[in-house]
Amino acid sequence: MSMKLVEKFGIDQKHAEALVKGTLEGAYSLLLGAGASYGCVGGDGKQLKGGVDLAHELNQVFNLGLDEPDRSNLPLAYSDAKQPPHTARLRSFLRHRFSNCIPGWQKALVQLPWKRVWSLNIDDVIEKCQGSTNRRIDSFSWSDPFKPRELRSDELQVIHLHGYAPNLNKESEQLIFSITEYASRSDLMPGWHTEFRSEFSQKPFLVCGARLQEEYDLATVLEYGNRSADRGGAPSFIVLREYAPKQAERFQRQGFLPVKANGDEFFSALKADADALAPTQDPRLTVLRNNVLASFKQLQAVSSNGFKNQRKGLDFYACAEAQWEHIVNDLDARLSLIDRTKAWFNKAEKSFVKFALVSGGPVSGKTTAALRLARDFIDRGEEVWWFRGEQRFDEESLVDYVKRQPKSIFFFDDCADFSSSLHDLSEYAKEQSVKIRAVVTAETNRVRAVEADIDSSLLLKEVVEPLRKHDFELLFTKRGEKGRLGTKSGLNKNEAWQEFKNAYGYKLLEWLESLENANSYREAIIGLFSQSSRQAEVSRAILCATAAVHRFGYSLPFYILDDVKRGESIEGLLRDGGALNQLAYLDDRGLRLRNSAFSRFVWEQLKLQEKYSITLGIARKLAPLVVPQSISQRAIPYLIIRELMDWEHVKKDLGHDAEKWFSELEPTCGWNSRFWEQRALLASDQRDEVLAYSYAKKAIAVHNRDPFPYTTLGKVCLKIATTRGDSIAIERYWEGVGALAESRNISAMSHQEWEHPYITFFSYTIRAAKLALFSSELERMSQAWADWMRSAKASKKIRFSKDGDHNSSGLRNSVS
Repeated sequence: MSMKLVEKFGIDQKHAEALVKGTLEGAYSLLLGAGASYGCVGGDGKQLKGGVDLAHELNQVFNLGLDEPDRSNLPLAYSDAKQPPHTARLRSFLRHRFSNCIPGWQKALVQLPWKRVWSLNIDDVIEKCQGSTNRRIDSFSWSDPFKPRELRSDELQVIHLHGYAPNLNKESEQLIFSITEYASRSDLMPGWHTEFRSEFSQKPFLVCGARLQEEYDLATVLEYGNRSADRGGAPSFIVLREYAPKQAERFQRQGFLPVKANGDEFFSALKADADALAPTQDPRLTVLRNNVLASFKQLQAVSSNGFKNQRKGLDFYACAEAQWEHIVNDLDARLSLIDRTKAWFNKAEKSFVKFALVSGGPVSGKTTAALRLARDFIDRGEEVWWFRGEQRFDEESLVDYVKRQPKSIFFFDDCADFSSSLHDLSEYAKEQSVKIRAVVTAETNRVRAVEADIDSSLLLKEVVEPLRKHDFELLFTKRGEKGRLGTKSGLNKNEAWQEFKNAYGYKLLEWLESLENANSYREAIIGLFSQSSRQAEVSRAILCATAAVHRFGYSLPFYILDDVKRGESIEGLLRDGGALNQLAYLDDRGLRLRNSAFSRFVWEQLKLQEKYSITLGIARKLAPLVVPQSISQRAIPYLIIRELMDWEHVKKDLGHDAEKWFSELEPTCGWNSRFWEQRALLASDQRDEVLAYSYAKKAIAVHNRDPFPYTTLGKVCLKIATTRGDSIAIERYWEGVGALAESRNISAMSHQEWEHPYITFFSYTIRAAKLALFSSELERMSQAWADWMRSAKASKKIRFSKDGDHNSSGLRNSVS
């Protein structure tokens, strides 16, 4: 198609199409510099100009007496002007100049569906364009509390990374103009700067009117550059009226395609190209599709934007996690569950919702099976959506989208973190009479939690581990066709099966590693750890940091990876001949090692002090993005820090230093009730009753309408009750029962019931009833037991074994 971006500015057709498509899908963030406000009228009636003009004006208005080059240096002129007695007058000057601005062509900016708008300016030009958009503009200054964006497209967040002039009537508002302010900001690590670093390192950006060279507070971020194209996404652009050839080279080095244009002309062309494409779709469908794209990526057999995926993949047959390219290239064996699952989905039934649950351990084939199913559905002409797992998805938008696009199917890999959302999705779909189909996978040890959230009548359960003989033979044959049987090449299918069963106990990972002596990868790790070169040290640091989070199934986020790699090119380290080649790979969220079992091996090589510093450093980097909203959305930073803070993991990794680790994290995580819960459980495990009880009470003080802190207090109290022999034990027992009851009540009111209060009550009450100290309490305990049993039987979350009903006969019979 003919495009104005191509005709007017000579942008490559493929790049222009990617920009327009990505903009319409809400994939691009907009970063604005002074050039984006040039020509607007400020609140004092003066035109807004660039930094040099403002520096000259400050020098004149405040009689600074600066000569060149200082006279043209805005940070220096501002720093001099803010000194007493000019401080209050300067704030007033800036507030009146940059508040209540009158925008011009900038109105076109808010008419495009940006993911976010980031601004290096302090003016309210974008905010004053509210009348030109149906989206609600939410404005934030850099020091405001971080707020995850809403997935629905009626919100447009505008974040001012250097401060916001309309707030200058508040003492709390801080600008970042001077060198001193730049330097002090780097110590604060606020949430918005952390989020900018996270987004800038991997997502597509369009930069307008900023040369990215004098933002000292963002210097390290900008130096790492934008790698959206390298990391499998759309390219990023920078639009300036003028730039020198050397500047263009720098922009390209930073990952940007430079475009020489003024903002008015460029965004008019972009808007025209977007409008030319948009009318081909139902406007409401476009909005809903963008909401789905915020949480899912559409899998396609070929690239949809014409760009080859630049990420370095791993050898599928060397025990690597399955990637989409492996399936597209037909490297996997077609397990029997594939056809069974498709047949189940094809059955004509009244049920509006169907979930196929595939479970297994690490490197068992569950993700491979899900990806193969995805490929088959694509071949049938269906839209296939793969959940990104970055935060909770919008269930209502998804259902509304399927109303208009019924040939859609959704895939949730490692779904346990979001199984409650799957429950909400099914309920909403049934209310709306919309057919939802989904394939979900889960680790074996988390299947029960998933099953508790998904109605069994909606569920097909498939287990890939241990492999059935037929499936093993399919896998054996496939590898044989590819010449990848290694040490087992001389065996026939039956001989290999007997060895797999008898020598390896049906453990697929161990059998796969034996084929090509994959232990050499472990030897490569040990060898890398023993080297002393700079690249080896950097590679080791990257592997260890990645293992710290990937052992839990998560990728090391790009912005943390960029800190760890110390200036080295991660893409270079992953290329053939690179130190990390065949040891790690990039996905949409960051870096992963070969598989989670491999990450656990790497982690086990580290000494206590290394584990201490690595986990503490990662937790501190994640902490600015963990706020109440990101917890409720189950965003990736929260999910990772949740695992890092799990008291059992901390104890296993750090031993006697576990409590010290928690104490160092208190300044950044002390507002979080889960932090105090885990600290309480650790203290309880170490039999420190005073700390355990105090921390558990603190967790409730932090968040007293959450069921989890009450369960923690209940467990702590009941453990105290069953481990000491005085009157305090009885007091703590009943306090614990009361806390568990409160947890149960809060859960019931929020329709998010869970089993732990019940398990805690029943298990500890049996222990207490056997103690002589509680002989006088048995009657009261029996009454409480009957109450809990009635509630458990009425709960949808509690499932009894066939002989479980013996407990309902009463506590005395249970004890006897």
